[in-house]
Amino acid sequence: DPIVQGLREAHAGEIRDGAVNTMREFLAEQREILMNIVSTGEVGGAEGAAERQQNLETALDSLSKFAA
Repeated sequence: DPIVQGLREAHAGEIRDGAVNTMREFLAEQREILMNIVSTGEVGGAEGAAERQQNLETALDSLSKFAA
């Protein structure tokens, strides 16, 4: 039935859009947290600057993959 199919597609689209928006908001919050860590340098106390930078780049790469 075309009416039922149209409702299914519209409903699925709304659910998808809501999930994508929620994920984008979450990732924006996580990015903000990471950027604050970068600016203050408060990651794991004893880690060196190069290791800290590598860890942050890895985290940002992972978050970017989820956001795509």
